[in-house]
Amino acid sequence: MGRNRTSYLVRSYRFCRLLVHVAYAVILIAFFFPQSNKEQRALVVKRWSVTLLRILNVRLDVKGKQPAATPANTMVAANHVSWLDIFLLYTQYYTRFVAKAEVRNWPVIGWLNKRVGTLFIERIRRHDVARINQKISEALSGGDCITIFPEGTTSDGTYIYTFHPPLLEPAVMSQSTLLPVALRFRDPDGEINTRVAYAGETTLMESILGVLGQQDIRAELIFTEPIPASGKSRRDLTRAAETAIVACLRLSALRRKPEISGGLPGTPQTDSRPTNSRYPAPEGYPEAKDPALTNARK
Repeated sequence: MGRNRTSYLVRSYRFCRLLVHVAYAVILIAFFFPQSNKEQRALVVKRWSVTLLRILNVRLDVKGKQPAATPANTMVAANHVSWLDIFLLYTQYYTRFVAKAEVRNWPVIGWLNKRVGTLFIERIRRHDVARINQKISEALSGGDCITIFPEGTTSDGTYIYTFHPPLLEPAVMSQSTLLPVALRFRDPDGEINTRVAYAGETTLMESILGVLGQQDIRAELIFTEPIPASGKSRRDLTRAAETAIVACLRLSALRRKPEISGGLPGTPQTDSRPTNSRYPAPEGYPEAKDPALTNARK
């Protein structure tokens, strides 16, 4: 572990480069995005993300058939480990993400998210699920690509939380293509790198500093076979996505989270990893309220 740590001087240098790179993103989105089309935006976001990974010394290995740069009417479902996940995916294709509404009010980050087309959901409002699903369906039908993290939270990369079906409903509504993507981080010795994870009590700044402090981060993206949503239910798509990602990551079992009435479904009641993902599943899923749906999903 110690051999994969950087000096204070190196961390400081990388942090300064990171700040400059974020400032560059603000300039690009403020002045370039309003005058550009989707293909141009895709190229700019890809180049910016590739440079970000270079600054953080993240080496990316991509496997499977990569999607088009701007995949139309496609929903991507990926497991979720770190804030880095977003930029790993941006290096491969242009997409819109779904985030909790609080992110919209964050300084700089919230503004950036709004300008790149992030869809925001009110987790404390159960009925907001229907609203956001309608917006996602309209975006998919209009030719957009939407990426979701169906676990509803981040893990440390050594397991996968059960996927929740509601956010896969728009894929059924718009007859989209579902593309499951598996991602993971490794140490130079090939072991799972849990220090990259943005989970538990870790704050965003602590996670960023933790990434900056590592000499070598190996990341993997594994694109599985696309799944047509036609003729399938959201539970069918959920099971198919779970199965594909678990098989790629060679995990022995899913880590299931107990259902909690009135709260974010599946959040462990006694767990050292509270839900702090910036791209979580919405609070008040039907499964958290309806035992019949919960049992059916299992």
